[in-house]
Amino acid sequence: GEDGIKINASLVDIDVPEFTLKGKTIDLTGDDITIDSTYFKVSKTGWITSTGGTIGGFEIGTSKIQAFGDNGNKNITLSPDYIWVGNSSSTDRYVRIDADGKITARDVDLSGKITATSGKIANMDIASTEVSYQQQAEDGGYFSFGYDGIKAGYMTAEGDGYTPVTTTTIGKDGTITAPNVEFNKD
Repeated sequence: GEDGIKINASLVDIDVPEFTLKGKTIDLTGDDITIDSTYFKVSKTGWITSTGGTIGGFEIGTSKIQAFGDNGNKNITLSPDYIWVGNSSSTDRYVRIDADGKITARDVDLSGKITATSGKIANMDIASTEVSYQQQAEDGGYFSFGYDGIKAGYMTAEGDGYTPVTTTTIGKDGTITAPNVEFNKD
């Protein structure tokens, strides 16, 4: 035909080691069967390489694949550096997992075992052996609980900061130490 060769058959037998279709090479020599074009390549071992197109609704880019929903506002992106779910704006992500394993998320519900040796939960500091809260002000509140028991007290000014002063402890053996303790039956 005018646009090239048109074939309408259930079997086409071409007996040549290599042929070109519109500038794309398909090599059928021996075990080296490959398809190679500008944006797409299939190797003899089955590896597929692509820098454009779509797979299951995901757009293929040069270094990531991503899908959009909700009129383009909701997004999931997979790249060598991160996985991100959220709005298309990089500042409005709901979940991001960096390549080094750091997870940033908002409005999270977790279940199961959680282990932390540093960081914060609410306004409390997490350390390897205790969780504590220190209100950084003169006579501010202080408490901690950990391996050694529970401690409570107040903050006192010292240098450029504040230092906790323990006034009450409940030791891990159950011993209560407090200067002014009053127990009421009521």
